[in-house]
Amino acid sequence: MTSMEAPPEGELYTWTVIRELGGFREGFVPYVVGQVDLADDLRVTGIVQCDPDELKVGMKLRVCVIPQGADDEGNELVGYGFEPA
Repeated sequence: MTSMEAPPEGELYTWTVIRELGGFREGFVPYVVGQVDLADDLRVTGIVQCDPDELKVGMKLRVCVIPQGADDEGNELVGYGFEPA
């Protein structure tokens, strides 16, 4: 493995829509997980915050911060994802 600085924008390579039963919510909660090409030979996987019907291969995306809840001490947890550029 090698560390490298990744560019903040890339292109959507592929995606899938995941539908899971939402914890305390009624019904299914869909979300998108995509593979994004950020640079030559650098493809990453993450949540894509976008209506699945608007996605297309080659779509320009940028990295964004996505809230992931809180830890046992109430500290906010965040992760990375993507949104339309």
